[in-house]
Amino acid sequence: DLGAWVSAPPAVQAGVVYVGATDHVLYALDAGSGTLLWYYTSQGEILAQPVINGDMVFFTADNDSVYDLLHRLYALDARSGTPIWVYDTESWTPSPPAVGEDAVYLGGYRREVYALDKYTGGKLWSFKASNIVLSSPQIVAGQVLFSCIDGWVYALDASSGASLWSRKLPGFVWLAPPGGSGSVYACSHRDTLTAMATDNGEELWDFTGDELISCANLDEDGGVWAFSTGGKAYLLDAAEGKLLGMLRAEHAFSSPPLLVFGRVYTASSDGFVRAYPLPDRIR
Repeated sequence: DLGAWVSAPPAVQAGVVYVGATDHVLYALDAGSGTLLWYYTSQGEILAQPVINGDMVFFTADNDSVYDLLHRLYALDARSGTPIWVYDTESWTPSPPAVGEDAVYLGGYRREVYALDKYTGGKLWSFKASNIVLSSPQIVAGQVLFSCIDGWVYALDASSGASLWSRKLPGFVWLAPPGGSGSVYACSHRDTLTAMATDNGEELWDFTGDELISCANLDEDGGVWAFSTGGKAYLLDAAEGKLLGMLRAEHAFSSPPLLVFGRVYTASSDGFVRAYPLPDRIR
């Protein structure tokens, strides 16, 4: 019992659960017993999932004002909670950072994407985007990919921040987690799933669904999933975007489904969590 509202999804690594709360505290708990290992008090509410990378844990904290007060990115020792560095972003940051080999990448309300030195927090570069960056950047093949709320998708050089390509898609866009297929998959609230080439952003195909909420790729099986808020899960061929099949859930999805361990896990509108098996041919 933390005695405060748990305001972000927990993260788990090496037998430790890291979870943030509205009391401004990041807690580290033993995953087996729930015993408190350490805690660290930040300057604001922790609204995004912590990110663990090696022996470091990264998290953002924001106070009650989007515009005027401090918004910070913290890097702590994952074993002890000792602060390593703190960076003031001056930008509301509701999504987790992306952590690479030597740098940390972060978007925010001020329409900027930052690259910070992973070990010192020193600013390496920043890029001004067309609009607010609410989603987490993604690191793919030496590129930093991210989307804005106006539908623009950008690819930047991870080392310099130079723009490599950009593409305008319809409406607010979510990017699928990176994979090894050589393609970027993005779905928008305008009901369109678009596949783009990672190296130049060229559109490869698109698919029209129904109130899409998220997408996910299964590179080893050549399949792409698109999920709708109405409880539909479309399975598409990754190469051409052809519809291979569709799962109809019993209830609407209340949040993006999770694909793991050969199943689709969904939070439903009636308050239940349900698990559906993936078809054998793509497991």
